Amino acid sequence: MKRINHQHALLIVGSLIVGGVVLGMLVGAVSGVLFAPQSGEETREHLRKQADDIGESIRDKGQDILNAGKRQISTALQHGREEVKKAS
Repeated sequence: MKRINHQHALLIVGSLIVGGVVLGMLVGAVSGVLFAPQSGEETREHLRKQADDIGESIRDKGQDILNAGKRQISTALQHGREEVKKAS
């Protein structure tokens, strides 16, 4: 059985959170369109705003996951360097 370290688990959880946020925003947007008593132009503007918000949220969460991955790689490299020094 493969062992998952803490940082890898955080990346997985972060990915699941991003997926959940995106799905929730999409469901909210669709529900809002179906039940909103607005004109077509107001609805389109509302959808544009929600699409911008979703895009921003995805970018932010993606950046967080990317940064966590970079930290994990940096930590692995540092551990590797330490092990090479010990072996020398």
